[in-house]
Amino acid sequence: MRPPRCLLMTTGNNTVDFHPSLDRNGKIYLSTINTWSEPSWCPAQSLSSLLISIQSLLSQNPYHDEPGFEQERQLGDSKRYNEIISHETLRVAVCEMLENLDSCPEQFREIMIQQFFKFYDYHILVCTENMDNDDQLMRDPFRGRCGSFQYSSIFTRLVQLKSELEIIELSRKEQQPTYSNIQNIIESSDNRALIGLSDDELISDDIFNDVEKYESENKNEKAEDDDDDV
Repeated sequence: MRPPRCLLMTTGNNTVDFHPSLDRNGKIYLSTINTWSEPSWCPAQSLSSLLISIQSLLSQNPYHDEPGFEQERQLGDSKRYNEIISHETLRVAVCEMLENLDSCPEQFREIMIQQFFKFYDYHILVCTENMDNDDQLMRDPFRGRCGSFQYSSIFTRLVQLKSELEIIELSRKEQQPTYSNIQNIIESSDNRALIGLSDDELISDDIFNDVEKYESENKNEKAEDDDDDV
């Protein structure tokens, strides 16, 4: 049995390596999917275990995960690499992916929006703390120059995204059916054709009127019985 094929979609149009094992072209170097050395894929593994393996790649010091770089080649390389990954995570994995939400798998979109709101304050904090680095060159220890820091621009994009996603979420919630909305549809004769039900299948106003009439008659009868007892 062959392993599942995996493609990393968060690459900034093939410009960003988020980890030595996550290629900018979307390739994931992992032994369990036979793209790296042993141990290889076996049928006993599942998609869940595969996703956990990919997640485990995202360590706090990815620089040292590159074979042969267990020790820094130049002092501070690991820190510089982390700074680049932090910046590109906000620029690409957060802003760019959410700005192009329609290109993402539909099953992930709601989760992505929820995670954005959950970590929004933290993202804003990272931007404000690093704006002094704007326009400084990013020097990838593996690939050399790779653009410059642009935290002010990312800050603006995050604020704009929050505004747009709040509108999307509000619209989505308004479209979700509630009990009162469903009841109004059922009770409205104007919507009978819309929901495809006949008069006999609907809970009509006459039924509610009959109930009110029945309750009123019962109250009157009870009052008369009380008078007779007196």
